[in-house]
Parts: sequence; C-alpha cells; structure tokens
Amino acid sequence: MDNVNKITLTALYLKRIFIVGLIYLMHTALYNYVSIHHVNDNFNLLTDLDKLFPFVPEMVYLYVSFYIVIVISVFFLRTEESFDRIIASILGTLLFTYPLFYFFPANYPVPLFEANTFTTKFLKWCFDSDVPNNTCPSLHVSLSFTMAFGIKHYRKKLGMLYLIWASGIALSTLMIRKHFLIDSFSGIVMATFSYNLFVSGKLTKPLFDTFEKIKHYLAYLIENNFTVKRVSRNLVYLFVTILRMK
Repeated sequence: MDNVNKITLTALYLKRIFIVGLIYLMHTALYNYVSIHHVNDNFNLLTDLDKLFPFVPEMVYLYVSFYIVIVISVFFLRTEESFDRIIASILGTLLFTYPLFYFFPANYPVPLFEANTFTTKFLKWCFDSDVPNNTCPSLHVSLSFTMAFGIKHYRKKLGMLYLIWASGIALSTLMIRKHFLIDSFSGIVMATFSYNLFVSGKLTKPLFDTFEKIKHYLAYLIENNFTVKRVSRNLVYLFVTILRMK
C-alpha cells in the first residue's frame, strides 16, 4: 500500500505540472496573438517616476525566477482544493489581462546597453525572445502576486516569503527596463481582484462545488466500469484516488 500511495502522490504532482504546462501553452498562443493583432497603436506609459529606478542588469535573474517558482509551487499546496482555486485565479488573471493587451497595447522601448558580459547577453536574449508590447499590466507581477496571495491564504508563513519574492519580481521588472511603474501597480491590482474572486471570495463557491461533483462522478464511473475489465486495479485505484482528493 505504501508503494501505491507513493505512486499516487507522484501522479498527483505530475498531474498538477501537466495542468500548469497546458496553461502555459494556452497563454503562449494567446499572448502572441494579441501582441500581433492588437487594435490600437502602442502606448508609451513612461513617467518621471520610472526614471528614478536604476538600470541593474543583474536583476534579470530574479526576473526569470518567476518561471521556476510558478512550477515548483505545485509541491507546496497540500490540498486539491487549494490547487484548484489558485489555478482558477491564475486563469482569471490571464483571461482578464488579454483584452487589455488587445485594446490598450503598451510598449516599453528596449534600453540601450552593451551586451558584453554573460548577464547582459542573457538580458538581451530575454528582450529578443519576448514580444515588444503586452506590458500593461505586467503578467510577471500579476501572476507572482496571484500565486503569493493564494499561497498565503493556505500557508501563511510560506505566503509571506512568496510576497517578498513577488515584490522582488515587481522591482526587477522596473530595474531591467521591462515594464513601466503603472504596469507593476496594475499587475498587483489584477492579482488582488483574481484572489478575491477565486480564492477568498464566496462568489465562485458554486463553481468549485460543481467541479468537485464532476470529479467524484468521474471517479464513480471509472471505478464501476473499469474494475470489471482487464485493467490494472492499481491504475484504477490511482485515478479514482486522485479524483477524490480534497
């Protein structure tokens, strides 16, 4: 039974990583689409306040930590409900942001700097591999704070570390000249809205209750239709256990 439990836990984490991967693929497609097909000219949102932040290429490492932390966060969520709600808030943040990219595209001019060290070459690669617009709100900031707010809701001490990290992400976007100050501020506002709607709010409770009923119904169908056939009992047990996890 211990081996089965270990396999179940491994499959659970793989399922979570798979879901995060699917969201990333969906995001990549929509992100690139709105970057190309936006309906207005790019806005320049640069202010005098933006110029107060120094240009620090080394902050790029904190900036790219976003991609690692988002993935490993699936291991810190102890329940399926917490995972489902945080994933819903991430999807909400993305879906609420795309129309802003589409109708109000902003473009931060790429800073001029010499790419003569590993760090500056890496930073230049980050600029070259990204689209020139889609800056407001900053998805790095909004998704970092969406994750931080969600983690803090379920694990307060760990959540405080996440908030410090998310604040660092916001600062890094300004200090490598990827985003305007208003991008970071609006990203935090977007994250707050998604958190209140999908994680802490009761408005979406019927949605998650329905989702739970669907999972349990699928578990019932699998258990009753496949155990009588030539399918590994351990495999059936694995699927059913994952679907019934709270």
